[in-house]
Amino acid sequence: MLMYTSCGWFFDELSGIETVQVIHYAGRALQLAMDVFGSPGIEEQFLIRLAEAKSNLPEHNDGATIYQKLVKPAVVDLPKLAAHYAIRSTFEPYGDHAQIYSYMVDREEFSAAEAGKLKLVTGRARFTSRITGESSSLAFAVLNFGDHNVTGGVRAFPDPAEFDQVSGALHEAFGRGDTAEVLRLLDSSVDHNLYSLKSLFRDDQRKILEIILASTLANAESVVRQQYGEYAPLMRFLADLHVEQPKLFRTLSDSALNSELQQALKGGVAETPRVQQLIATARFLNVTLDDASHEFVVRKQVEAAAHALAEDPLQLEKLEVFEETVRFAQELPFHVNLWEVQNSSAQTLDRTVPEVQRRADSGDELAKEWLDRARLLADQLQLRIS
Repeated sequence: MLMYTSCGWFFDELSGIETVQVIHYAGRALQLAMDVFGSPGIEEQFLIRLAEAKSNLPEHNDGATIYQKLVKPAVVDLPKLAAHYAIRSTFEPYGDHAQIYSYMVDREEFSAAEAGKLKLVTGRARFTSRITGESSSLAFAVLNFGDHNVTGGVRAFPDPAEFDQVSGALHEAFGRGDTAEVLRLLDSSVDHNLYSLKSLFRDDQRKILEIILASTLANAESVVRQQYGEYAPLMRFLADLHVEQPKLFRTLSDSALNSELQQALKGGVAETPRVQQLIATARFLNVTLDDASHEFVVRKQVEAAAHALAEDPLQLEKLEVFEETVRFAQELPFHVNLWEVQNSSAQTLDRTVPEVQRRADSGDELAKEWLDRARLLADQLQLRIS
């Protein structure tokens, strides 16, 4: 029914998001029809008709091409679900029971082993669709090379003892460091049904890539910092002589100094000397600061301090931390957007100052100190308090 919705009535471009979504619905209908009738000819006839709809973009050609490129890879069956489950488990393991979108997974067996960056996962689980009720017990085996290279497969093992033998052989070969044998066993034991990181569902694919990139970029930044540290004296000498830096030196200093400054800024007010030193070095070497990234880090710190004060506005310590954080942000050589902080702080001060003022008028020294600090904060944020 969904494949007949009006979003399929395209007017300008067949590959638009609405029309492609309708073709996704049709693809699901085809998948269910082939499961019921077991006839691949249904899809073939559908593609013949779909090819008559033409795209205005040369890379998409027609509806049949769009189906093959954008719809067919997204079709999910239980083996693909099992592959997703297995590959994801090498990065972030699931529990004994998991819900993956409209599917339920009940783990039956699971084994994991690590050697340096390499990780091997084998197991069996029952995969069930909560919509159709379709269910199957599938075994999986995946080798993660520690980056984006992942390989593995899925297979139904009617005899659990047979899977236990395969799993044991894989872990035995992995344990002695025979990666070639592990790959051979994977190839021979899972019906050549090998999957990769591309087999992950799109949302988790992005999440896993973020994990991989975070680790990879951290290693790359470490190398860059080391290289910068080695050549920094020469860079300073060239800068002092007003000699143009070689392009490679500029690249090293830009990357290393911005990376180090980002880390220092995350330390907040406590890292003020280090931040000032890095900014001075960047100016001396004519390094362009990544203002947008640095501003985001500092702004989130100020907003967190404002939120903490709003939760407990009478706490002098929180007020002091907030005021120091604002001052730290405003002394940086790039603009930090504090309009949200101004709005929230105005509300916090408006509802708190009258009570503190009454305490100060009655001789409360702590209240007087609070008011002095609040006035400093108000001046910095260009706010008026009574």
